[in-house]
Amino acid sequence: MGASVEGRNALISWTPPLEDNGSAVIGYWVYEMTGDQWTRSAWFDSTTLDYVVSGLAPASHHLYMVRAENLVGEGPGATVEFTAPDVPGQPSILSIKEGVRNITLAWTTPPSDGGAAISSYVVYRSEEGAPFRVIAIVPSPVHDLLDDGLTANSTYRYYVTAMNVMGTGPISQVAQATALPVPEQGGGHSTVTKSWESTYGGALALSGTLSIALLCALVLYYYRRRGGGSMAMDWWRRWSK
Repeated sequence: MGASVEGRNALISWTPPLEDNGSAVIGYWVYEMTGDQWTRSAWFDSTTLDYVVSGLAPASHHLYMVRAENLVGEGPGATVEFTAPDVPGQPSILSIKEGVRNITLAWTTPPSDGGAAISSYVVYRSEEGAPFRVIAIVPSPVHDLLDDGLTANSTYRYYVTAMNVMGTGPISQVAQATALPVPEQGGGHSTVTKSWESTYGGALALSGTLSIALLCALVLYYYRRRGGGSMAMDWWRRWSK
């Protein structure tokens, strides 16, 4: 006789007795130990050699007995006992990082899976002191989450639980972080102004200098044509100072 446990179900199986003592087996009684006494759970005809126990509670211990029956009565029983898997252990938040309107969370694997593989991690969040709620179910073996689209400058709190076929385990410690605002584009106006000044202001200054130089050249040319070359040169020296 044996038992195969898978999650919340257990399959109990047995073999027919070696001897029927002259009367054919007509069926089997299945008993379960409840408290300190045996209680009948089910009866099967002689063609059935197994029994499914369902709805096992996490970490629950069970003891079963099967007895063959013929027209004379029940024979001696064979027993089997087993323990159902438990929920996973407690994960631990490894890191929490603030980003621009987002927060990245990472956690560790629990020290125990409870005897059944961890299927996922449930992430809970609270915003600015509001009640915690589920925001993501992350499939195992992933151990991190990017929580995006958050409100800038708001503080968020998180915890994580691991889940297997038996349910969710104890929660991790609570960690908190504040979502950062989008950086401002500082200095844009002054940069444009300086660029304009350096580009166009210089050109205007150069244009003004060239205009004055051209005017002076015309004045010198005029005086020379009128025969006042020395007067023109004297005027030029005084102006250029």
